[in-house]
Amino acid sequence: MATTHERERRPQRRPQRLALLVAAATAVGGAAVGAGASSVTAPLAVQRVVSTPSAHNDVSAPLRDMRVTWPARPGFSHEPPEAVPAARPHVRDAAVQSSATASPSLQVLSTFHGISDGEHGYNVLMQGGLPPDTVGAVGTTQYVQMVNLAMAVFSKKGALLLGPVPANQVWQGFGGDCQSHDDGDPIVLFDHLANRWVVTQFAISTGSSGNGSMECIAISKTADATGGWYRYSFDYTKYGSINDYPKLGIMPAAYYMTYNFPGALVCAMARTAMLAGKPATQQCATAPGGLASLMPADLDGRVLPPKGEPEYLLEKAANSLNVFSFTVDWKHPGRSHLDKLSPLPVAPYNDACLVSAAPEVPNAYGCIPQPGSGPSGYVSALESTGDRLMFRLAYRRFADGHESMVVNHAASGGFPVGAVSGVRWYELSRRTGPWAVARQAKQQATYAPDLNSRWEGSVAMDRLGDIAMGYSLSGPATFPSIALTGRLYGDPPGQMRAETVAVAGMGSQIIPRWGDYSALTLDPTDDCTFWFTSEFLKLPGTFDWSTAVVSARFPGCHR
Repeated sequence: MATTHERERRPQRRPQRLALLVAAATAVGGAAVGAGASSVTAPLAVQRVVSTPSAHNDVSAPLRDMRVTWPARPGFSHEPPEAVPAARPHVRDAAVQSSATASPSLQVLSTFHGISDGEHGYNVLMQGGLPPDTVGAVGTTQYVQMVNLAMAVFSKKGALLLGPVPANQVWQGFGGDCQSHDDGDPIVLFDHLANRWVVTQFAISTGSSGNGSMECIAISKTADATGGWYRYSFDYTKYGSINDYPKLGIMPAAYYMTYNFPGALVCAMARTAMLAGKPATQQCATAPGGLASLMPADLDGRVLPPKGEPEYLLEKAANSLNVFSFTVDWKHPGRSHLDKLSPLPVAPYNDACLVSAAPEVPNAYGCIPQPGSGPSGYVSALESTGDRLMFRLAYRRFADGHESMVVNHAASGGFPVGAVSGVRWYELSRRTGPWAVARQAKQQATYAPDLNSRWEGSVAMDRLGDIAMGYSLSGPATFPSIALTGRLYGDPPGQMRAETVAVAGMGSQIIPRWGDYSALTLDPTDDCTFWFTSEFLKLPGTFDWSTAVVSARFPGCHR
């Protein structure tokens, strides 16, 4: 989000991480990498849901026919720094991958610039925000990208088909805060089961008080994102805070949204009604335990989850993943419930580069080095956003019936070496019973193969079970860049191959805000090609970020 009331409300938006309930099996220090299965399946806590209708819905004119008017921005504004999570005792991360000797197998197919400063008439200082919150998704013929505070539609070859336009252009003529406010934190996904686009951002009319907190959601009428949209708004004012950091997961039964209120809010929206443009309801519950940030599972592939299976959600905790299931009954809402399951132990890790924050003083918030950062540097170190899981929690069910989810977060990859952040990734699997870290708990690692830092990752799995991961890359001699790595299904567990730098950065950013997320999605036409979008800088500066879109795949999957 990047509006003028940011300065007043953002410090409340990134609270220090609350203490979380952790099973005894996840005690730090001596826990083995092999720990990896949830011990019980009975819920530890159950929350009933509240069902409410959308505040408003309608149908838009074709997006390509709408008049574009950029709102007057009264001076550039940006999100204040993240609140640094409370430090935990340092542990031995036995899952660090400190080298990557296998040659890359993931092949970059194409790269083109997305919404970027100085391109296509777009100017970050006048029309954007910091950080860009870069997100995008691939469809059958198009790629749709959103940032703070703009949207664009590209062909798969990188030709600009529409935009950049204001991010709230989809809601022009809708009325209310969704039309009048362009506040950011965007998400875009392609509903490949219906061949439709889903875009969302929030509208906050009265700052951090939470009075006037709307989520604006739109579903395209066809696979053409430049056409008409079914538009909805949902009101969260009654929760007394802003519907911060919204994240989206698409499943057959619902569109699932999560928000970082003082406690994490989970909402299921009536997907079937919304695909038809009909009035829709949502069912919401607040996660028990004082949690701040949940990530909903998002379906990849054409094999559907088992009939009646709930939605799964994960939360990063101290050396574990908190697991939730959300059971939604649209005919009998009183039977819907959100369950907190037993925490899932993972290999102990240290929070991303917090151990190196002190040497970066007076950079009180940034910790990831870039050229020029440090005690004598002229630019800031960058923030890691290491207090939460990164978008997406990619879910896939295979033809043999087993289910997998992959997800990542930033973790310290070099303690006590220095200011190094690595990408901690997990593959979880189940056939029946609880989720567990795949392959006898070996499918997890902190990818930190050298003294560069890696963070703001996004990970997904193709139809053969190969895993790709994109992320930001930076170091004392490496400008912030866009890189990818991956592993074939048959590679040794817990190992990613050598990385490929897809877009080399050419400048450092003067202030620490970076992120807050990136996006890796699967091409629905082959279920093999990964499309990744993130940010980089073409020149040193502050209000001049650029983004890129990269496609890549493993050659064996395409055959």
